[in-house]
Amino acid sequence: MPNDSLVKRNKHFFHDKIEIFKAHLKISEDEHFKRVQRSNQLRDQLWGVGLTSHDMRDPTTFHLGNILFQDEKIDAGVVGRTEKKSKMLLIATNLRIVCITQIPFFTDSDEFSYETIQGVSLNTSRFGSTVVLHAAIGIFNVSTRNKTAAKNFVDSVERTSIKDEDVVNDLVPKL
Repeated sequence: MPNDSLVKRNKHFFHDKIEIFKAHLKISEDEHFKRVQRSNQLRDQLWGVGLTSHDMRDPTTFHLGNILFQDEKIDAGVVGRTEKKSKMLLIATNLRIVCITQIPFFTDSDEFSYETIQGVSLNTSRFGSTVVLHAAIGIFNVSTRNKTAAKNFVDSVERTSIKDEDVVNDLVPKL
């Protein structure tokens, strides 16, 4: 058991560091509360679409709060590795698809609408799945061990793309 003076000294030390950190960020308590609340909402949505706790510890998931809009809802997501062994997170929301790629010291995010999706496929093996997303800006391959999340992602993208095609077909006049 640590001695009480050591605990008090460390408590004050960390309290001072936290206060300095808060002053450096220059955010109010309300803003901090909103950020924490949004982070919890996103975690619950990711949990609901089939991502595991191991998937949510991936560094690419930490950027979602800065990328997604407040009114966006996560429909599906898949976390895995690309062919170049970098980490990738594909998120299908009700408005768009977000792709976050991370290599050491660098994070890149791409976003595109469902109209630019040309196809999506799922390849499964004994040890995992590979999701291949064909978009107008490129082909995105992500290999994952979470087969459930991969299947949910493919189903969600196909379902939303078909809805968008129906809307477009209704708007185009028939000749």
